[in-house]
Parts: sequence; C-alpha cells; structure tokens
Amino acid sequence: MDWHGILETSFLVAFWAGLGFTILSTVLSGVFHHEFGSGSAFEGGDVTHLGGADIEHGDIPHSGDATVGWTDTQFPGASPLSPTVICSFVTTLGGVGYLALTKWTMGAGAAVVTGAVAALAIGAAVFFTLDWVLRKMQATSHVTANSLLGSKVRVQTSIEPPNAGSVLIESAAGRMTAPARGDDAAAIPSGAEAEIVRLDGGVYVVRETRESWMERSRRKPLETK
Repeated sequence: MDWHGILETSFLVAFWAGLGFTILSTVLSGVFHHEFGSGSAFEGGDVTHLGGADIEHGDIPHSGDATVGWTDTQFPGASPLSPTVICSFVTTLGGVGYLALTKWTMGAGAAVVTGAVAALAIGAAVFFTLDWVLRKMQATSHVTANSLLGSKVRVQTSIEPPNAGSVLIESAAGRMTAPARGDDAAAIPSGAEAEIVRLDGGVYVVRETRESWMERSRRKPLETK
C-alpha cells in the first residue's frame, strides 16, 4: 500500500475541503445556518443592536445580569470549536502537510507533525482574533444599551406582570423592538409611553411616564360614558 500517496491525497482533500467551506460560509453567510465567526455565546444574546428581532409575549422565568461566554461555559469570547476555527485548522493542516510531504521532502511522520503544529498555531491565532473581535462587539453592544437608559419608548406589546411585553425603541441609529417588563406590578398597556429604567439580563425594565398615565386617566372617564 502506497502510504505516501494516501497521505498526499488526504492532505489535499483536507486543504480544499477546509478552504472551500470557509469561502462558502463567508460569501453565503447564513445559508448553512452558520455566520462567519459564529459558535460563541454571543449568538442569540441581548437584543441591544437597533434593528433587532421582535419577541413573543410570555413569562420571564428568570432575569439577571447579561452573560456572555464560550458555548456552554462562562468565559467570555469565541468558541474554540466554532466552524471558522475548525476550518482554519483543517485548511492549514492540509496545506502545510502537503507542502512538507511533496516540496520539503519530509517523511510521512514529519509531514503530519509539521502540518499539525502549523494548524494548531493558525487555529489559535484565528480563535484569539475572533475572541478579541467579539469582546469588542459585546462591549460596544453594552455601551449602546446603557446609552438608552432614561430614554422614552412606546409600549408595543402590553406589559402585564409577571408577563413580559415589548417596547419600540427609536434612536438616531434606527428602530428596534426589544423585550421589556415593568419596574413594578402595574400593567402598562400597548401604546403607552414609558421610560427605560435599567437593563436586566437583556430585558429592558421600563416605567410608564407620568404624562402617559395622566393622559390615560383623563381618557377613562370619557370612555365610560
């Protein structure tokens, strides 16, 4: 059996497979349910960027501090097992291993070791780069959220404790619908104006403004006649 030929072919397959998937996942991001650099716990996190998705009305069984981290862990940053990191590892292993075997005239064992060491180095570099970028993105996201504290918003889905609702937030950057709950036990109907009090675990805690409450109070006697 020609182990040299089998190993050479394996290196080529690894290189082209890794490179091909990296290019496709970058150009056609989302088609494979994978965003370039995904695999971190930032996915599906706080709705802090303007233009975020709507939420459904429902219970909030838990709310606490916003958390980020590797998937299934508490450490902030990217996942070392994200598709992007894995693709860079496989591509480097195949490319360097092939060069070591065919161009640098190394033996099979030396080529595998050289390819593996290079792949680990490149994979680590990609991982730490993504980790740094995602940390910066998360920090920017928190700054954006904190800058909205005290802002006036419009209740889109009524907030009836202990259930969550949603609010429509408008700023210079655009509009978004975000999850929200009341600061106290008072219900806040749809269409009412509220003020953002704080951010609690990705959920905006709001309080109806005095002006909105007084306006609703004035309308009630008219509506009952």
